[in-house]
Amino acid sequence: IPAAVGSTGMASENITGLSVGSHNVVAIYNGDNNYASSSAPALAVSIAQGPSSVSVTATPSSLPQFTALKLTAQVHSTTSDIPTGSVSFYAGSTLLGVAGVNPTTGLAVLSDPANSAAAPNSCGLVAGAYNLTAVYSGDSNYNKSTSAGTSLAITPDAASFSLSFNLLTSSNPNPTLAMSTGTAQGSTAQAYIYVTPSNTLNGTLTFACR
Repeated sequence: IPAAVGSTGMASENITGLSVGSHNVVAIYNGDNNYASSSAPALAVSIAQGPSSVSVTATPSSLPQFTALKLTAQVHSTTSDIPTGSVSFYAGSTLLGVAGVNPTTGLAVLSDPANSAAAPNSCGLVAGAYNLTAVYSGDSNYNKSTSAGTSLAITPDAASFSLSFNLLTSSNPNPTLAMSTGTAQGSTAQAYIYVTPSNTLNGTLTFACR
């Protein structure tokens, strides 16, 4: 990197683009009409990882259980560069998932799929209050960092289900779906009642005869 020698005999220049690690910087004077060229002893320079910061948001921050949830982390550096690496999302001490940092925007997004039995929503969280944090992994140039906590509230999902009824008797060995099909008073029959949830309902149901 060329630098002009000033009237005081000093030359200075900013050096950018050095990678993290140890480097030797050497100054070489090219000489002029009166003085010969010369070199200074190497100067050891150590470049450390730069600081990073990360923030996290939940969209929405309050939602019913088993509905879609989107977690977004924004990773920053103290320079114009965007850190690379990944972000781990936590609810308390529970790891919800890991997402890569977009090298253009610095964003890391953990999205929840649509509601289905195979893929429960709300990132697997049940009803309750949570403190969400994001942990940036760091990379070769930037240190690891952890976000401040942000609140997430998940409310219980309303129970929703349908019932179907099969009755087996000695005179009717084939299942029937008719609730009116019955047996004489004092006799016995075997009945099957099927509960089909229309959401991700689970737990125990109580049946009563009225």
